[in-house]
Amino acid sequence: MGRPRPARLHNQNCESFFKVMVGDFLKKMLVPIAFVRRFHGTFPQEVLLDCPTGRSWWIGVVKDGPDRMYCQRGWKEFAQGNSLKVGDFLVFRYARNSKFDVEIYEKSGCLKEVSAIFEEPSDRPAMKTEDCSLDEITVVPAVHPFTPSPDNMSTQGRDTKDSQPRRRMQRPDPVAREQANKFNSNRPFFGVALSASGFNRGHVNVPASFCKKFPELHSKQLKLRTASSSKVWAVSCKSYLGRRKDRKGSAMQTRVHGAWARFARDNELRVGNVCVFELVDRNSHEVVFKVHIFR
Repeated sequence: MGRPRPARLHNQNCESFFKVMVGDFLKKMLVPIAFVRRFHGTFPQEVLLDCPTGRSWWIGVVKDGPDRMYCQRGWKEFAQGNSLKVGDFLVFRYARNSKFDVEIYEKSGCLKEVSAIFEEPSDRPAMKTEDCSLDEITVVPAVHPFTPSPDNMSTQGRDTKDSQPRRRMQRPDPVAREQANKFNSNRPFFGVALSASGFNRGHVNVPASFCKKFPELHSKQLKLRTASSSKVWAVSCKSYLGRRKDRKGSAMQTRVHGAWARFARDNELRVGNVCVFELVDRNSHEVVFKVHIFR
């Protein structure tokens, strides 16, 4: 079978639609048939719903007859994550690349106040060049030592032009790597190395396999803490469709960002350091990682 044609909205004057939450809306949501027809058979099989709170959800689209498309897989998590109720009024504005910006109104007609569970201080200063973001190394099994994978050390979702001058900084410091290699825990964890690529972008890539095992990362509050401090950093977790490292097609990627830049600065992270994220607690509303820093 050939690849599905990319989603393309043929009439830019019909780039949005609304839905009122009625009945058993938690199971699925029917996309208006007239809106689907505007795509001329190219409506995406998966859409990204982006909310003003900074949280995003990937939703699987299921076809049930000609031009009858339902948002179904992941829709319940989206509805619960935004505290949707009967009578709520949602406006979906199509951006591009299968992405919709969503606004939620209460039945009173006012914009719904959904708490932004991922806080980022408004007074955050710009990152300096010696600060950095992190690139994925590998998922670390809970009972095995830390083993970086060279295949995962290249920058993900970046243009060649942007990433080319930074590739010399991709490998972790040998001492930090050796220390991280000795880390062991009965809890799930994954490791990342600080690299120069994207140092001023303030995010860290989360391994796809880890996200697959723990899908709640996308819908719950994420908190980071360290062994040396009682402080807690609330960060945001966001998924997006990015380019594969082999440049062949695209793949869903997940990033921790938001207050991550502040976390990196507060803990004086530098290029070559290695961080291991150990999942120490998860409940109905939050996921907590203990971050072990190896320098």
